[in-house]
Amino acid sequence: MSRWSVSGLAGERLRVELRPGSVRLMRRIALSRSRALSDRPIRIEVAKGGSEAAPEPWRASLEAFGSGLRERRGALGRVEVVLSDHFVRYALIPWSESVVSDGDRLALARLSFRVVYGHLSDTWDLSVDQQRAGEASFACAVDRALIGELREMVSLAGGRLESVRPALADCLNSHRHAIRETEFCLATAEPGRITLAFRSRAGWQAVRSRRSEGPPAEALPVLLKQEAAAGPAPDGGVLYLCAADSIEMAPFAVRGWTLIRLADRRKDTERAGDPVFAQERIEPGPDLIRG
Repeated sequence: MSRWSVSGLAGERLRVELRPGSVRLMRRIALSRSRALSDRPIRIEVAKGGSEAAPEPWRASLEAFGSGLRERRGALGRVEVVLSDHFVRYALIPWSESVVSDGDRLALARLSFRVVYGHLSDTWDLSVDQQRAGEASFACAVDRALIGELREMVSLAGGRLESVRPALADCLNSHRHAIRETEFCLATAEPGRITLAFRSRAGWQAVRSRRSEGPPAEALPVLLKQEAAAGPAPDGGVLYLCAADSIEMAPFAVRGWTLIRLADRRKDTERAGDPVFAQERIEPGPDLIRG
């Protein structure tokens, strides 16, 4: 495993992407645009059959991150973590005039997860997005043990866990400047999983995270048809695709959809010097923690 260091200089932070098959570490400077200073992936092996079936599917990735921290040099500083959608559950919480306070909205989200997942959801940490009047809002849930151990690891290494963000929310936040339509489907693709979020003029309509077999070119058309048949997702429109760096894709089309690859747009934008974390009209989705 390669050694890496973090200088701890003011304005720097460590971005950590936790996925089932790898942990990616990237040191960044918080200037007018994000600029990668170092990118040292840690590759880990996952048992055949996928770690998602295990009681703690994130355990191998977290241990790999811990190994990287033990090899570090210098002060750790601020840390932001992006969690694979393999480790996150999503729900869409409907608008209600009688549910206004943050506590009430969180209680409604917890009830929504319990209806679907039972008492297993009692072991999860939840976060709910800011909600505009009349619109549904995102909620996400992650194992409480994962958040707790992440916080402890970073603290023991002399750092501060600044944020923990699901991959879907991270994609929205990073690419808001490129999402110009008011009605669209956002798809995030990782090896073995595709997450779909549908938005209309009235707000978010649905969010689904599904296991997938084969490349996105094969899996996406099938999943989109299934969601349209189940409702209320549309059967066509603008499709924004945000794929993990580990996925290599040749150009492809999805019948009924205008496909826009956000990864390509992001590279162009970064070269042009536009800020990655620009303020736009699309809400970025919930952080599980925000320091």
